[in-house]
Amino acid sequence: MSNKDSEKKSSKKQKKPNRVKQRKRGLSMLKMLLIATLLPLIMSAAVMTFINVRNSNESIEQSVKDKLEIANMQFNRYATDAYIAEGDEAFTKANKDYSYVDSYKENKVEFTIFLGDTRALTSLKDDSGARIEGTKASEKVIEDCLKNGNHFQGSNVKINNKAYYVDYLPLKDANGNIVGMTFCGEADIVVTSAANKTAMSIILTFVAIVAVFSLLMWIIALRIRKPILSISQSLEEIASGNLTAEINVSSSIAESFTMFNSMKNVQRDLNQIISKIRSESSKMSDKIKATESLSQSSSEAAIRISNSMEDLSSGAQSLASNVNDVNDQMKQMGDRVTDIENNIDGLTVNAKNMNNVSKDATHQMNIVMKSSKEAVSAVNSIHDQILLTNDSISKINEAIDLIIEIANQTNLLSLNASIEAARAGEAGRSFAVVADSISNLSEQSNESAATIREIANEILTNSRNSVNLAERIQLAIQNEQDAITSTQDKFTELEGSINTSVSEIKLISDKTRELNKIKEDLLQHIDELSAISEENASSNEEVNASLLNITAGLTEIVDFLSQMDALSNDLEDSVSHFK
Repeated sequence: MSNKDSEKKSSKKQKKPNRVKQRKRGLSMLKMLLIATLLPLIMSAAVMTFINVRNSNESIEQSVKDKLEIANMQFNRYATDAYIAEGDEAFTKANKDYSYVDSYKENKVEFTIFLGDTRALTSLKDDSGARIEGTKASEKVIEDCLKNGNHFQGSNVKINNKAYYVDYLPLKDANGNIVGMTFCGEADIVVTSAANKTAMSIILTFVAIVAVFSLLMWIIALRIRKPILSISQSLEEIASGNLTAEINVSSSIAESFTMFNSMKNVQRDLNQIISKIRSESSKMSDKIKATESLSQSSSEAAIRISNSMEDLSSGAQSLASNVNDVNDQMKQMGDRVTDIENNIDGLTVNAKNMNNVSKDATHQMNIVMKSSKEAVSAVNSIHDQILLTNDSISKINEAIDLIIEIANQTNLLSLNASIEAARAGEAGRSFAVVADSISNLSEQSNESAATIREIANEILTNSRNSVNLAERIQLAIQNEQDAITSTQDKFTELEGSINTSVSEIKLISDKTRELNKIKEDLLQHIDELSAISEENASSNEEVNASLLNITAGLTEIVDFLSQMDALSNDLEDSVSHFK
């Protein structure tokens, strides 16, 4: 009992609850809340900003066109009245009146009067400050407005290398004949600047909105996160075994408050359950020890009674011992003969099976040898094909050398052409462009050829490795064929030995059957003598057997109580983790 108790105490010391700390994975709740709220907001703001900026640009562009159309209509009436009053002289005389065309300069609006397709009076000036009078309108404007008499509007129209939003109206005389055009335009850069300012104001507005909402969501997320974090820390304390930790959580969120109450209830219930388990486990351990001691005493008493009964029955058993010994020995001899006979039959069957298996194995080895030869033939074919591939790669390298040589010659020709174009001056400029293109093409050809050469060399290296691998496979298959041939020879020798063993086993089987017949006759006479002695000892054996059963039952009870005590200790160890 003392040994068992020490073993239990040592095992109890070794058993300690192990907790596996979980590593934090994934995003925190604060980040998830911010992502879930701010990401849709930012995406929506970006889409709305894009739509508003696009609509604003379209609106600004349309307002510019409307403004130019109205201004040009007024300017066209002014030009028509002046032309009817004075004719071409009104716009071609030396002291022209620029007051009207320059009146909208502060508003970045330009005016021009065309006589025919030529600018006669304009507010447009070049970089030197001179008015660009005497220049022509574009072919599209001439065709659409001057010839067909249509109202023409456009954007990004180049005038003196500057982009304009333009509006053209036909200029007519008193008879309604088209004698020219009136132009009203605004520089594209002015419109773009206004559109950019509008877009920037829209973007800044949406950025401010996103910033305000982000701050608001940050505050809300913190208010949601704080109670949940406190609950998580409290649960960690409970998981570590501390059931006495004080749980203090304050939150204005109903769900968090409900979770807090539920956790406090769980803590209270765990405290009650663990306390009850400890109390009952201690009581059960005491009762188990008392029962174990009583069972041990009863087992020892039963063993002493069994020893006494054995002493009483020893005299009766000695009377039949000689007969029983002879009977047992004869039975053992008979069993041995029977076993030998059975073993010989088994050996005969096994020998025949081994003979059949040997034949099957020889047949399978022939099939393997045939497959190995086919594999050798296939590897040889692969080896030859790889060598042909190496030859083809060598031809590719020769073709690459030819391409590089042609590219070098082309580059030299391009250089000579550039020199000749430089000598030719302005007349050879287009030829110089062609020479540069040829030179670039030559350099690209050189680079492509170098790339192809690298790829071809890499293929050649891989192909050589494949050749080496094929040769190693050939050597391995040859070694395999040699091993298979040697194994076939061993199977042939084994088949002859098995046939010889079958013949010898058959002779032994015949002799064993004769011995078995003699054994049966002897056993019949000995059984008659043994029956008398067995009747005398049967009563004592029954009593002894009953005592042994009682002893075995008590031993089982002791073992069962030991297991119960171990379970009680395990249960106490399990709850010792909690405070």
